[in-house]
Amino acid sequence: MKNPTHISFIMDGNRRWAKKRFLPDIAGHRSGALNIEKILICASELEIPYVTFYTFSTENWSRNEVEVSDLFNLMREYVLSNLSKFQEDERFIFKIIGDVEKLPIDLQDSLKKLESISKEKKQYTTTAIFAINYGGRDEIVRSVNKILSQKSENNYQISEDDILDNLDTKGIPDVDIMIRTGGNQRISNFLIFQSIYAELFFTDTLWPDFSKNELHLIIDEYKKRVRKYGK
Repeated sequence: MKNPTHISFIMDGNRRWAKKRFLPDIAGHRSGALNIEKILICASELEIPYVTFYTFSTENWSRNEVEVSDLFNLMREYVLSNLSKFQEDERFIFKIIGDVEKLPIDLQDSLKKLESISKEKKQYTTTAIFAINYGGRDEIVRSVNKILSQKSENNYQISEDDILDNLDTKGIPDVDIMIRTGGNQRISNFLIFQSIYAELFFTDTLWPDFSKNELHLIIDEYKKRVRKYGK
């Protein structure tokens, strides 16, 4: 089997990584953010066209206000401090999915800048997708509401294609591999419409420690699997 087209990551374990080192939670999140770049570079080297990172879920708002604020500050800091580097790096373009309008305005502006630097790139290898204020069910509800706002017929029957065309991931292939770090074995409302035939991989490795070597091993295992798509 050839390399996957789309890999998604549930990046679990940042807080536990920090706790093991007697560090504050934000130190784990910061280390996790640095690891995103390492894994993204590996994906580009492997010529994986799409990589999606579950960055902040719709459920994460239930965390304490200090941690949520720290996470948003980290996003701002990371994006703004790396804009020039990302602009010059021809390997990647960037896309944000999720209900971004509920984020702080200045963070929205930072994320728009990250997406905007992608527009002039022509020879990129990998699209890096960041799911921020994202939930799979929320995405489907938003997709259906978009369809309803576009259709005037009272008896219009919504199709699967209608939903696909109004998802945040419109035009992006379904997920081939979904990887969750940190030991838990669930998909936690992540890309539920797009992952119906994803190969699932769960690892005890905490996200900041997830390595290029482990990604290579997962892809090697993926290539051994037979994907029948219900046939």
